[in-house]
Amino acid sequence: MKKKEVFKTVATHLLKQNKQCVDEHTDECRYREGSGIFRQCCAIGVLIDDDHYDELLLEGKDGEHADVIRAVEGSLKTSITNKDRQLLLSLQSIHDYSAETAWRRKLNALAQATFNKDLEDLGVSA
Repeated sequence: MKKKEVFKTVATHLLKQNKQCVDEHTDECRYREGSGIFRQCCAIGVLIDDDHYDELLLEGKDGEHADVIRAVEGSLKTSITNKDRQLLLSLQSIHDYSAETAWRRKLNALAQATFNKDLEDLGVSA
């Protein structure tokens, strides 16, 4: 997994979406919610393409679950290492447990800790 590319994709997505991806009825975090231009995705969900997304198989499972990892691996066409999982779980934690107003600051701190670069240096837009 190309960590910088994945980080940039997720960070850009979260900052543009600027809203948690949650079930509209239960407020529980989801990998995807809605459809078309109204579809929201979480930090890991944005990495899962349509061919590897199965709502019944994935929703309700944490980012370390084998089904979720297989969906990400299939979508990215690469194996996910333990270090890769840590980055994915850190990104997911920012989405799930932080206020949207803190996302930029937390993503920037994660970028500096992981890559020794800030969001701008990594080319994160939004």
